[in-house]
Amino acid sequence: MKHGLRIDFRFVNVGTEADPDIVSILDPDRYRYVNDGRGEGYEDILDDRRLFITMAAIKDLLLRSAGMPLSNIAPAVGDSKAYIRTRCEAIAEGLRDGISNLTFRNITNDELADLAGRREYFVIASIDLVGSTQLSESVDAELWARIIQVYSREVARLCALFHGRPLSFMGDGVLVYFPVGSAIRRHDLASDCALSLRDLVLLGINPALEKLGLPQIGCRIGVDSGEAYVATIGDSGTTNQMNIIGHTVDIATKVEKMAGRNEICIGEAAVRQLHTMWLKHVVRVSLPADWPHRDKTTRAPYAVYKLDIPVDAT
Repeated sequence: MKHGLRIDFRFVNVGTEADPDIVSILDPDRYRYVNDGRGEGYEDILDDRRLFITMAAIKDLLLRSAGMPLSNIAPAVGDSKAYIRTRCEAIAEGLRDGISNLTFRNITNDELADLAGRREYFVIASIDLVGSTQLSESVDAELWARIIQVYSREVARLCALFHGRPLSFMGDGVLVYFPVGSAIRRHDLASDCALSLRDLVLLGINPALEKLGLPQIGCRIGVDSGEAYVATIGDSGTTNQMNIIGHTVDIATKVEKMAGRNEICIGEAAVRQLHTMWLKHVVRVSLPADWPHRDKTTRAPYAVYKLDIPVDAT
């Protein structure tokens, strides 16, 4: 799946309430009208490249999109904080008693099997717990296993509400991919999911740990996107599985490591596809001197941004 330039529109009523006339305009929070040496058009003021979109290009886009069906794949939850509150009792019960009678299932294997041997476009989110070492050292192995079991269950269930799938569990780290909807829409779902995953840790997991007198934890999350290859790894004689292999997965984990406690960082490729509502809140992160990652086209240091939305404003 290829992706192109994202242009956000806003629908406004230029008629009356009794006789509405709905038209689409470029989102004024993102675009500024200019008429200078470049010609007449709009400048993207939220993109640090200051992309200029000509009026002719906008008219052509509107003509080509006329009559096309609108698709807005929405999360299966309207209020993630309210959802997390409904899960608090199950979280506390799981930490206390454990989880039994689990049915083994791997929807990821089945889904990726249809893409085997193909290069596809993926949006990847990486989440890792902060403070988990201190927590694991303060409890016995059985309780720590219950904590990871409950945490991974809740992450998987929450991601599913945003049409995300766990790609792999690595202790207290989880890789998630988003296979549903257009390439652009997947970025919106991943951003929304990342904020909700942070709420899950802080508003769902931590209160249950506190009731048990255990240390609180935090999280850090990284999101990025790009092409990757779907292939089978392992051996059918012992264990094998479908996996997403490529720089996109690797860089998502590197972007996650740039995040501080309870922060969400997003790689440059994914930021370019964010909706205005998210793009208004991104702040470029200062990269370490030894940051080795480069933009494949410009060879400039690969930029990382923080989604600067406070926890209490998620």
